[in-house]
Amino acid sequence: MSDEASEDSRADRLDARRRRYRWAGVLCAAMIVGGAATVVAFTLNDDAGNSVEATTDDDEPSTRRTFDDEDLPELNKFVADAPTRPLSYEDPLRVWVGGDSLSGALGPALGEFNGTTGVVETTVDYKVSSGLATHVRNWPDYAEDVMPRDDPEVVVFMIGTNDATIVSSYDNDDDGIPDWEPDYRAKVAEMMDLLLENERVVLWIGAPTMRTDSRDKGAVEVNRVMREEAALRSPELVYVDAYRLFAGDDGGYTESLENAEGDTVRVRIDDGVHFTAAGAEHLAAAVFALLDARYDIVEQTDPEHARKYTIRHGGGSGSSGSGSGSRRTTPTTTVTADTTDESAPPPTVVTTPPTTVPTTVPPTTVPPTVPPTVPPTVPPTTTPVTEPPTTTTP
Repeated sequence: MSDEASEDSRADRLDARRRRYRWAGVLCAAMIVGGAATVVAFTLNDDAGNSVEATTDDDEPSTRRTFDDEDLPELNKFVADAPTRPLSYEDPLRVWVGGDSLSGALGPALGEFNGTTGVVETTVDYKVSSGLATHVRNWPDYAEDVMPRDDPEVVVFMIGTNDATIVSSYDNDDDGIPDWEPDYRAKVAEMMDLLLENERVVLWIGAPTMRTDSRDKGAVEVNRVMREEAALRSPELVYVDAYRLFAGDDGGYTESLENAEGDTVRVRIDDGVHFTAAGAEHLAAAVFALLDARYDIVEQTDPEHARKYTIRHGGGSGSSGSGSGSRRTTPTTTVTADTTDESAPPPTVVTTPPTTVPTTVPPTTVPPTVPPTVPPTVPPTTTPVTEPPTTTTP
């Protein structure tokens, strides 16, 4: 196919899907407004190690945002020219979500979107305080083990928040490149290549804006490296600019964003790092728009067969510098709800301390918490801590 024909094909598919995103977004908004009241509280630590609680309820409006290529430019890169395969409940699109604790908020929110379509299977597998420059989990080693086992078609990987603290201006060899960058770039390239093996498609999500100036500057720099490496692997790997998605009017950190109705919605909690339920929903909506653009999910939705999503909380011991990564830990949260009865009560949330167990322990399976019609936006149940990386495990 010529370059001109390829661009025409992409433009046609984007135009058709742009209309579908808006239609689906309206239905999602109606579902959220009419849904049962839900109160979820979760506890994590702020940058100083203090315990903070984030609570969301039915009084907090949803972001309810829809995305097209004007506010989500990644759509232009992620639309495949070739027809995507048929999806069904029996043969769903297999999506794996991993990364640091921010992916631990994104994953359940995206799992709810995906699950009620009936044609997307989601596995969430994150590690608190992890990064590519930390020793909390050796992500390349872990990916080599878990990718063949889970066999995802699509990987959604969010990293960088903890890595932001390695950024400095030191340039001991005076070559114009700061000392932290070459090694970090090599780690990013290695991880990207591992995730792309076996013809997988990868959505690589960078760090969002940070309230602390030093950490925010670090996020900008690690994001630059990740964006540059992603460009070398496009279109099968696309960089999702979470920094832009969570930026305020001045382009920097904000704790609140405006939703489609013009209401101000809080998207970040008090620590200036983690997402609120609405923030996780905001990012999940963008990721779902990208998945739909590539795989025609909305057109193939089977709402009568809502799917559960699987979550593995990464609370186990981290790897050492030798490269032996943590393999599996018990889930810290179990959520149960009726997936078919519209009058079902709000989900029950039970939180217990994480415990490291052998790899034979099965992951928790979490059902969607709203009626299966269109992808809903349900707040994640827990948000783990993301600590700045140091020479020891955060």
